Amino acid sequence: MSDYVLMQVNKMISIDKCLAIFNVKPTATPISAVIHFEFSSDDGLTWDSLLVRPINSGIPQEYIMIPGIFYADIQHATHIKYVRDLAHDNFFTVKVKFVSNLTLQNETTRSTKRYTPVPARLSPIIRSTIGREISDVTPDGTIYAYGGLNLYKSTDLGISWIPIQSPFTQGNISRFKKLSSRELLIIGNNLDGKKGLQVWKSDPNEKSIHKVAVLDTVSDANSFWGLESYDNIILFAPYVLQPRKSNQILKAYISRDYGQSWQSIFQAPVIDSWHFHNIKLDPYESRIWLLSGDGSKKTNVWFTDDWGQNWSSLWPEGESPVQFTDLAILPHCLIFGMDDNKGRGFFRLDKTTNRLSAGALNSQMHEAFFIDKIGTPADATGTFITHQNVAYLPTESPRGLLTATMDGINYYVLWDYTQQPTGPVEGLSYFSATITGKLIGYFKDDSSKSSPFIWVADQPKWIEI
Repeated sequence: MSDYVLMQVNKMISIDKCLAIFNVKPTATPISAVIHFEFSSDDGLTWDSLLVRPINSGIPQEYIMIPGIFYADIQHATHIKYVRDLAHDNFFTVKVKFVSNLTLQNETTRSTKRYTPVPARLSPIIRSTIGREISDVTPDGTIYAYGGLNLYKSTDLGISWIPIQSPFTQGNISRFKKLSSRELLIIGNNLDGKKGLQVWKSDPNEKSIHKVAVLDTVSDANSFWGLESYDNIILFAPYVLQPRKSNQILKAYISRDYGQSWQSIFQAPVIDSWHFHNIKLDPYESRIWLLSGDGSKKTNVWFTDDWGQNWSSLWPEGESPVQFTDLAILPHCLIFGMDDNKGRGFFRLDKTTNRLSAGALNSQMHEAFFIDKIGTPADATGTFITHQNVAYLPTESPRGLLTATMDGINYYVLWDYTQQPTGPVEGLSYFSATITGKLIGYFKDDSSKSSPFIWVADQPKWIEI
């Protein structure tokens, strides 16, 4: 068979060569389908899932959410078919042809080594924060938190808390961070009784907290997404907790002087409920990434290579295949979390040896690992981090999990709170790692009236296998 032929759902096709090439196209946007392929080695009596590889990546996957061209080794199969796992209004058109050989289109920079964590499962210490919201952890393990208008820090992993003198009289704190300059950075609403999203800083001794800026953006932000610091460079994309009206101005910012002054680098489209998820800098490529949601016209992945002067989106409006929440940055790839009615898991964006445009770059985004079966309703992911070339990927309700990967191909669930006697969690949100060998997280259990908790575990060792 030298030309593509149309495949029908659950209809088997006999094999006549050793490789199959699948052309998967959407019938319309937004894309709402999920499929996978199966093969039989006994003329259709029994069936197993067939791993396919994107033709421009070569890394195997089972499910297909993003359309494209894929291939699979079928030399031991007698028949193949495709199965529709999930479809709402829009479906995929699937065609196949059989060949004897092929050449991959793009060379990627992914690692060829494989590592596994030891131990395979973590045993964290969990203790109440007594109502304090953890907002930052420094490399040496000092934990910063706030409760109401009060500021605190802990130098003993949350056993005791030291008050930091706060000048705030009204409003609410939304972000609180210790900078590498030793200054404190606090962002909040109406903190001195005057309206606006305000930025405050301390001196290096954590005293003399004073207001340095008021940002001209809608003033509602949460405590774990949207604020990232890279020494003197700080990125801020406030997450809007309440539904945003299209006439409310929403901006993302950059500071190049440890938060003393701020420059707007992105203004949200005039679309109801459009909001930021997170913003991060890829230090390997000097590229800023920004994620947005929720819903078909609002979900997208944006990037800039000139510090916010010009932005590109991976997909045209309404064509992003899933909703992305956060990303972890590895030398050879990016790991994106998904929060979507199709399920919950991670996507991998390969970095190619040549820098691609947005239209070509989205072809490097591939499904990587699914936490739950396809179609299982899920909530958001937490804050992703990269530490010593390991991506740590916490996820929220209905399951509190910590998953990790070094290569973006092999994923390991290091902790699963649903297996604990107390049951599921409301959210494993803020997460960090220290140079002292600790992983530190923050979550609440499934009771909305419960105290938040601090989560502390030893970092696993990663052994090459």
